Amino acid sequence: MSNAAQDPYTSKASESPSVSDKVQELLAALKTVQTSMLTTRAPDSDELHSRAMHAASTEGLQFTFFANKESGKMDGIEKDSHVNISYCQDGGTWISIAGKAEVSNDREKIAKLYNPMLKAWFGDNEKPNQRGDENDERIELIEVRPIEIRFFVQKRTAVGKVVDIVSSTVTGNVATPGGLMVLSGEELKEAQRIALSSSSK
Repeated sequence: MSNAAQDPYTSKASESPSVSDKVQELLAALKTVQTSMLTTRAPDSDELHSRAMHAASTEGLQFTFFANKESGKMDGIEKDSHVNISYCQDGGTWISIAGKAEVSNDREKIAKLYNPMLKAWFGDNEKPNQRGDENDERIELIEVRPIEIRFFVQKRTAVGKVVDIVSSTVTGNVATPGGLMVLSGEELKEAQRIALSSSSK
């Protein structure tokens, strides 16, 4: 069991602003990093596999990815739907999303979210329904429903961060270059409603 007294950094960095403020911080952070790492269970073992993925949609804090239905990650999700999505910015801001995934073949949603650049990843097999377009039968969606979102927002400049770390090393204080926030349970549901409302404006 964790002991908050033995983890002073987490205790000091944790912030509890309003849910609305958390959402604004989170949405701003998501705009700065386009590529995430999606971690799933391996289809044939208990190992964890991660790969770079670009979300086709983050609307309402629901995360949707395009994927090839023949990919091993689809079998991994069928075996264990628990996944993690992570983002990390050079400046220090990071996001970790624990959730449950499901595979969808919603052709209407696929057509809505389809981007012609996807063809570069699927290729044109010159076969019916395998041309790399929105009607390609290989294209499916991975839809992730968050259970908990943890994120750290860098609040200091690069120089300020270094000064804070050096000063804390000398004085024995705990460095806090930013704020750590968590969304889960009812707060997460409220955050999703706020985010959905923001995207519709």
